[in-house]
Amino acid sequence: MSFQKPSLAFDATRYVLQNDAVELHPITHACASQLGLSSPLGTDCVGLPRPVVDRINHLIRHADPIWQSSSGDKAVIGLSPDIVAKIGHDVDTRSFELLDYIHKQHPELPIPQIHGALRSARTTYILQDRASGAPLNHLWATLDAAQKGAIKEQLDHIFSKLRSLPHTPDVDGRPSWGSGLPRRCKDGRMYQRVADATIEDSNGFIDFLLPRPRTAATTERTAFVKTALKECISTTTVLTHGDLQPRNIVVNLDPDSGSVKITGLVDWDYAGWYPTCWEYVKALTNNPPAAAGAPDWWRYLPEAVGSWGAVHALDLMVERLHRS
Repeated sequence: MSFQKPSLAFDATRYVLQNDAVELHPITHACASQLGLSSPLGTDCVGLPRPVVDRINHLIRHADPIWQSSSGDKAVIGLSPDIVAKIGHDVDTRSFELLDYIHKQHPELPIPQIHGALRSARTTYILQDRASGAPLNHLWATLDAAQKGAIKEQLDHIFSKLRSLPHTPDVDGRPSWGSGLPRRCKDGRMYQRVADATIEDSNGFIDFLLPRPRTAATTERTAFVKTALKECISTTTVLTHGDLQPRNIVVNLDPDSGSVKITGLVDWDYAGWYPTCWEYVKALTNNPPAAAGAPDWWRYLPEAVGSWGAVHALDLMVERLHRS
């Protein structure tokens, strides 16, 4: 979830729930209390009571707009000082199981807790914790080396704990890659791609990453990249955020002392169990930070994720194959 003020005029009415609204993921009691949802909620995939729909729509109409896509079909809005709603067509909820696992193992980490999910027509509403502060990409250019170093140290602490968590099994008991139940790998480039089937090893993951060749020339380039990736990508997997960029890190900057503290690591859409190199690679290739005002971001990636320059270079070749 990237935080920035909407560039479009914010029209809350486009996000209100319709009469077909259902509860996809149970709303927590804490969230219901904060939002004033006093009426009993519906059970999974059963229509929400009218008073609940009316109350949520009241909150949406008076919400604080935090972010909105250029087309307006996705948005993040503040429903209360502590709760935001992430809204969008067919928003993926595969990360819920993973985030719940992290919270049970390390509740102290600054990772948003999911408080429920609703669906109305094709629109999904994810209710989650609201991180206090500003997105790091808004502050990065104003920070000095010491402040950036402090961010790196905090990220190293977070990712050391995340990457030490044991790989949980899929519904069939196997250590599948990706996220969700059943597990599926995801990859974001020009558009989001989701694997059609379960992936359990590096060969399957590499096959998923590469596009189908269209010409003899791309067939040879694809074969070269595939061979090189097999030499670089290990079979060991770790818990991965998958989009470690300044826009997905929320921080508080003390104006007096200059100290900076991470309050939220957000947007877990690409999270899952992936090869040890994947966190580093996607931190530099998903909407490259250099193009977003953070050309030195690579210097401040946490030590815990390692340095995988060769795989990063190969992933850039994968990107070009998708565009060819």
